[in-house]
Amino acid sequence: MLALKTMISSFFQHVQDHRIEIYNEFSLQHELGIYLRERLPQYT
Repeated sequence: MLALKTMISSFFQHVQDHRIEIYNEFSLQHELGIYLRERLPQYT
């Protein structure tokens, strides 16, 4: 669980650094899904 919290914190750091752009709630869900999928390939 701690690893997931770390990944989510890292995701929001990328957003804050403008490496990921969020426009609305759907964009947030979509980008977070892509981000987690890239870091957790064992989950589908």
